[in-house]
Amino acid sequence: MTVINIKPFQVCGPINNVDTYSDVTKKYLDHQEFKKTPQSKFVTSSILGGNIHVFYSETGQCVGVEVFPPLKLIWDDVELLSKDLKFIDNLFKQRNIGTEVSDSGIEIPSLGISLYSHDFDDSLCCSVDSVYVLLNSN
Repeated sequence: MTVINIKPFQVCGPINNVDTYSDVTKKYLDHQEFKKTPQSKFVTSSILGGNIHVFYSETGQCVGVEVFPPLKLIWDDVELLSKDLKFIDNLFKQRNIGTEVSDSGIEIPSLGISLYSHDFDDSLCCSVDSVYVLLNSN
């Protein structure tokens, strides 16, 4: 199983905050692109068998990465894709790291991390389907 480590606002596994669309297309032979929405101004990259999506600014600068199972996503020593939202929310609260409930999961603004669930409800007893990591807010 591939392990992806996060350094907030810097690195998410193989992608870092200085990478561009061109860099990603050169690094990954399995690179595919798609538009996330019809209104998207730049394509999104799909790499590592579709388990990582890389998002870009209008100029092609990497701004964030979304990671999907079965990859193992780690921040500090917290595995973000293997537990339910309630468990992860409690871990961050124990570390005095603020979380916010959104309409589809939880957000950790100080780390630029958002966790999404297709079966989200207010109890937070739901799966984590993907994690978005903000790398560059420019």
